[in-house]
Amino acid sequence: MAAAGMAWDMSEGAGRTENPAAAALRDLVVAGEGLRRRHAKQLGLGTADLIVLGHVFTHGPAAPHELGALVGMRSGAMTSLLDRVERAGLVARASNPQDRRGLLITATPAGRKAMEPIYRLFDQAIDNALASTPEIDRDRLAATLQSLTEGLLQPLPHDT
Repeated sequence: MAAAGMAWDMSEGAGRTENPAAAALRDLVVAGEGLRRRHAKQLGLGTADLIVLGHVFTHGPAAPHELGALVGMRSGAMTSLLDRVERAGLVARASNPQDRRGLLITATPAGRKAMEPIYRLFDQAIDNALASTPEIDRDRLAATLQSLTEGLLQPLPHDT
């Protein structure tokens, strides 16, 4: 048994639980990753570039080290990523008013214009899916998804 009440099929090519919600969420994550790759390609970006742009679009200005942690990059690689996305005109570096030595990365108007249709498409797909099941309590669904997100953000047992 993998976890309380969930059996794992360990035969070759299996790897799924008998938990249909977990299987559906895995499929959703894979579909979302595919959508991200396609949008990144349309914009001439890598997926990490799009993650960074999406983060500053959604959450506002962020320090390079925060963005590096988000995409798992060290300082040098993050600098290269930011150089590339800045050259594309999608982000800008600005002085951090709370840290004279620091920078904040922001989405430019072109970056916001690039991200808006992506978020609109995603929101429309969610709305279309939920329209077929009007009995779903969207607030409870959002709370459940947030709880799942927080669970997935927990460190792995071998993380240090």
